[in-house]
Amino acid sequence: MAGKDWLYGFLKRRSKLALRYPEKTSIVRAKGFNCVAINAFFDLLDSLYSKYKFSPNDIYNADETGILTVANKPSKVLALSGKKQVGTLTSAERGVLVTAETCVNAAGNFLPPMFVFPRKKENLLLMYDAPPGSFAVYYESGWINKETFLVWFKKFFEHSNPGPKKPVLLIIDGHNSHTKSLELVNLARANNVVLLCFPPHTTHRLQPLDVSFMAPLSTFYEQETRKWLINHPGRCITIHQVGKLFKAAFSRAATVQTAVKEFEKTGIYPFNRDEFPEYLFAPSETTEKPLDNTSEIKQASCNEDVEHQPHHQLLKQCRL
Repeated sequence: MAGKDWLYGFLKRRSKLALRYPEKTSIVRAKGFNCVAINAFFDLLDSLYSKYKFSPNDIYNADETGILTVANKPSKVLALSGKKQVGTLTSAERGVLVTAETCVNAAGNFLPPMFVFPRKKENLLLMYDAPPGSFAVYYESGWINKETFLVWFKKFFEHSNPGPKKPVLLIIDGHNSHTKSLELVNLARANNVVLLCFPPHTTHRLQPLDVSFMAPLSTFYEQETRKWLINHPGRCITIHQVGKLFKAAFSRAATVQTAVKEFEKTGIYPFNRDEFPEYLFAPSETTEKPLDNTSEIKQASCNEDVEHQPHHQLLKQCRL
């Protein structure tokens, strides 16, 4: 049997091979990211582009992220070789959650974020030195819900400025606060906003903000919290410092290059349904089934219902 010496020699001779940690893929994401769902989404997106002729300034993606007073994952630090334990200072064992709603368009313009603070009453001190133009709402858990998202949606009109001759496209995920609000749908129809929802469990590949923005934002936020603790010895980070720390991280992460790249990597703009290589669909092969000849894929936007023909006519093998 080949031993470690053979393995090390083999890897040394094959410079293109390397040991890597595999990316964790949950069962629901393996099922969700398949040819049928992705092609149905791009079919609907293509029909909306053909009908409304959206420019990059009119294509938006909105998503929320949780901000903790204690960073989720600390950055790497230099340490002596062989040292068993390397520690870093944090404010507490568990942090307090604040939700930030972010939005960007395909031209690279970021909208001011909205904060959801875990409070019952308004406290203006929580927004001290927050990003310019940002605002806050208050909910006990700090999570976003239908009511708080509706507040953000009304602010969205002021920045996107939709009109009868200039509708805008807002692409969102399937969170309950987005998809189970009739008032939101009616408000979008009345204000010329076309809502489009990602297929379930595909946002890790399809959502622009998830693909290229959230990871660096989290890293920069952790770095800002570490600097704050060093400059304020003996003090803990509370939700009163979240606005200021998020401002520094947001200004570093929210660049035009990042925004343009994230829309391009998802194939949303410029439109490219072939953006994803074949190997990305491999996890869905474990749940592959033949598509029923009588089935039809239906997707709906807030302005219209678009019906698609079965994809078995286009694909020899469909991953469900």
